[in-house]
Amino acid sequence: MLEYKKPPKSEGLNLENEVVRLRSALEQKGSENSQIFSLLDEGIFLLDEQFSIYSILNPAVKNIFEDENLEGTDFLELLNNHVPAKLINDTREYLNLLFKADLDEQILDELNRLERVEFYFNDSMGVWTSSKFLSFKFKRLYKENNISHIICIVKDVSRISHLEKQVSLSEKEAKKQMEWMINILHIKPQLLQEFINITDDEIKKIDQTLKNSENSDNPAFVLTKVEKSIKTVRNNAAFLDLQFFEERAKIFQDKINGLNEKENITGSDFVPIVLQLGDLKKTLQDIKELINRLNYLKTTLRTTRRYEASLIVRALSDVVTNLSHDYDKRIRFIYKKFNSNQIPFQRIPIIKEFLFTLTSYTIAHVIEKPEERKAINLDPVATIEIETTSPAKKNVFEFKFRHDGRVIRMERLLEKIMDETLNHHKTGAYDRASRPGTEIMRLFFLSDSDYREQKEQIHADKILHDFHLAHKKLKNKGGRIKITFTTERYIEYTISVPKK
Repeated sequence: MLEYKKPPKSEGLNLENEVVRLRSALEQKGSENSQIFSLLDEGIFLLDEQFSIYSILNPAVKNIFEDENLEGTDFLELLNNHVPAKLINDTREYLNLLFKADLDEQILDELNRLERVEFYFNDSMGVWTSSKFLSFKFKRLYKENNISHIICIVKDVSRISHLEKQVSLSEKEAKKQMEWMINILHIKPQLLQEFINITDDEIKKIDQTLKNSENSDNPAFVLTKVEKSIKTVRNNAAFLDLQFFEERAKIFQDKINGLNEKENITGSDFVPIVLQLGDLKKTLQDIKELINRLNYLKTTLRTTRRYEASLIVRALSDVVTNLSHDYDKRIRFIYKKFNSNQIPFQRIPIIKEFLFTLTSYTIAHVIEKPEERKAINLDPVATIEIETTSPAKKNVFEFKFRHDGRVIRMERLLEKIMDETLNHHKTGAYDRASRPGTEIMRLFFLSDSDYREQKEQIHADKILHDFHLAHKKLKNKGGRIKITFTTERYIEYTISVPKK
C-alpha cells in the first residue's frame, strides 16, 4: 500500500525559488554564468501536467538530445521511436502517478523505467545511426502545496555504461580463463599438447572439407567426413575432461546432425557449421595462448597416471549418456568392477579408442530402443558393463565388455568377418558388393526407404571401418579379442593387451 507523504510547505517553495533564482541568475549575469552552467553535464527541464517540456533550464538538454527546438515538445513523443514502446507506456503511468500528491515520491522512484535507458538516434529515413545511454530522474515541484511541475534531470551516462560493459566483459573473460585453467591444470603437458595437435589437424581437415564441398555433388559424404573429425575432437576432449571444449564440439556435432536430417542440402545450409567452426578455432587458439602464459606448466603441472586412467571411465560414461540421448535409447552403464588404475600407462590411448569405438557401435546398432525391448520382454533399460579381470599371464592387461543387446547373430558374424576384412585390406581393394559381411550389413542396417538406405549404408560402413581400425591397432600392439555368449541375453568381449 502506497504511503501518503505530504512535503513541507517551505521545502516546496524553496525548490521553486531555487529554479527561479537559477534562471534569473542566467539572465542577469549573462555570458559568465552561461559558460559555467554550460559546463554541467546534466540537463534540467520542467514537465507540465500534459507531460510537455515546459521550460529548459540549461543548454545540456539540447546537447544530450541533439535537438535545438525542445520547448513545448511532448516528452513522451520525444521518446517515441528512440526507446522501446513498452518503456514509453510505463513512463506515462509513472508520470501520472507522480502528479498524484497522495502517493509517496520515494516509493514511486522504484517505478522509474528510465533510470538508465539506451536512446537511439535515427536518420531522416528512420534508420538507426547511433545511440546514447541516458539516465533520467524525476522530482516533484510544489507551488502552494500543489504539484505544479515535474523537474527532469537527464544525464548522458554512455561513458559510464561503456566502462561498466568493458568491466563486465573483462570479468567474464577472467572467469572463463580461470575455469579453463583449472580445467587443464590436472592434465599432463604431453597429453595436452597431443590433444592440441590432433584437434588442430582435425579442424584443418574439417576446414578443407567444407571448402571443397562447393565442388561436391554428395553432401552426405561431406557431412560424414566432417562428423568423423568432430567426433574425434569431442572424444579426445571428453577423455581429458576438457568440458568447455567438449561442449563446443557437441554444438558443432548437433548442427551436423541437424543437416543429416534434411533431404535437400544447399550451400547456405553449411553457413552455421562454418560459423561454429570459427568458434572452435578461436577456442583452440585461446587454449594455446593460455598455455603460453603458463610457462611453468611443463615442469610443475604434472598429473598422476591414476588420474589419467580414471578419465577413461568418466569419458566413457559421457559417451554413453550422449549417444543414448542421440539415439533415443535408455542404457545402464555399470563400471564398479572396472579398476582403471590397472591400465598400463602406455596402453591408455589404444584401450580408450577401442572402448569408445565398441561402445559407439553397440549403442548405435545393437542395443534396441525401449519400446523394442518391451516388445520382446526385455528390460527397457539396456545394460553395458565393463570389468577388469586377473588374467593368468601377469604381463597382460585384460578387461571385459558386455551388453544385453539382442542382435547376437549379427555379432557372431562380425567376429567371423573381422579377420576376413583384415585379410581383404592386406591384399588390396575390393568391390563393395563383394565385401565380407556386406549382405549381413544390408540386412541389419538398411530400411525400405531409398533416402535412409544411402545414409545408413554410409553410416554402417563407417562404423565397421572404425571398428576395423581400432581392432587393427589393438592387434598391432599384440592385443586379442575373444567374444563369448554368456547367456541368451548377454554377449561378452574379453580384450587383452600386453602391458609393455
